[in-house]
Amino acid sequence: MDAGLRSSKGAGFTLIEVLIAVAVLAVLTLGAVLTAGRVSGGSGASDMARFAERIEFARTLAIDARRTGGLRLRDGTIQMLRRDADGWQPVADPVPWQQPVVFETRSPRIGTETPDILLLPNGQSTAFTLRFSNGGFCENDGWTGLKCSGG
Repeated sequence: MDAGLRSSKGAGFTLIEVLIAVAVLAVLTLGAVLTAGRVSGGSGASDMARFAERIEFARTLAIDARRTGGLRLRDGTIQMLRRDADGWQPVADPVPWQQPVVFETRSPRIGTETPDILLLPNGQSTAFTLRFSNGGFCENDGWTGLKCSGG
């Protein structure tokens, strides 16, 4: 009878083994999710969604912080900026577009260092149209907010 108890005592997994297995599965899942996002992110539609997300975040940040913000669209990238005493400073690294885009502004630009899209603390922004290579576009009249369609 003692032999039966000893053999059953060694069966099963320790808590550390279970935690290691869960950690490995979490890392594999994260890798799969990031890879799937990159694969589906190769179209103009994902550029449109990424742009809409960035401009809404920058707009909210400008309103909440009561500071003028901006977006710079240069060299095939989009970059968020904020204005401080030293001028325009990057908030995050530039993010590349997946497809070519064409930016058209309906507002006059003030200097070469000014961002392409200004976002004011009162919710107003630069009036613009951004055209994506897949035929979609996003536009803003400066007051009513961003409208995207097509693609």
